[in-house]
Amino acid sequence: MIMSKYDTLWENYYSSYKKVASPHRKPNLFKWLYDSYIFLHLSCVDSSSVYKLADFKACLALVDTAVDDSCDNASFIEENGGDKFSYEMLSILYSADKIVSGTYKPSQLNEENLYTKITFDIFSDFLMNHLISLPRYYDFKSELFLSIKKRSRVNGVFLSFEQK
Repeated sequence: MIMSKYDTLWENYYSSYKKVASPHRKPNLFKWLYDSYIFLHLSCVDSSSVYKLADFKACLALVDTAVDDSCDNASFIEENGGDKFSYEMLSILYSADKIVSGTYKPSQLNEENLYTKITFDIFSDFLMNHLISLPRYYDFKSELFLSIKKRSRVNGVFLSFEQK
């Protein structure tokens, strides 16, 4: 899979994400995850799909990192608008199924916030142009979206505890 000048999709996404990412979010983190995913997969996974799936997992890790950072870093949260920023970021994950169906519009987000915009652009592109290309996507999409929603709830619960 070749994406523009990058060999992987996650590298392509990282080229946008690095504009707003914490200085601690180096590409080596996502490269390490990608390499790990290549070697850590179920034996039933077709060997011709391993690299694509590893790339997809690294992409999801990048989005998850962006959302997690928006809920964990107090000074970063304040710089970007406080709790409203964190909840907007969580809503991106929670609304994955609406993004794919086209019923969730970027106008529901604060488009003036570059961090929110870049994260949304990465996640929506991944969902709408790449994830749905998996052979059995439609067989398991309900489980996938349920899992993503649970992840957003976990971050939201921790955010609620931190606010007290």
